[in-house]
Amino acid sequence: LLEAMACGKPVIAPNLPGVRTLVEDGENGYLVEAGNGEDLAEKLRLILSNSNELILFGSRGRIKVEEKYKDSMIRETLTSIYENIINQ
Repeated sequence: LLEAMACGKPVIAPNLPGVRTLVEDGENGYLVEAGNGEDLAEKLRLILSNSNELILFGSRGRIKVEEKYKDSMIRETLTSIYENIINQ
């Protein structure tokens, strides 16, 4: 999901723990009921029938990735975790 969002693509994902933290339903993509093919088909129709939504969801996803998942932020977080482990 993060890779697609970083590329400015809208996403459709199952409404599961973890995934829900990345996808804001109706903002940067759609969440679907896990295992529900009809729900998935409907969300695909929605997103593919509206080119403005494709662009808007993609740009919102890109912004979210840039704000929350930058390499520098991940490096800092991992460095802090490793330092805490070493210093224990």
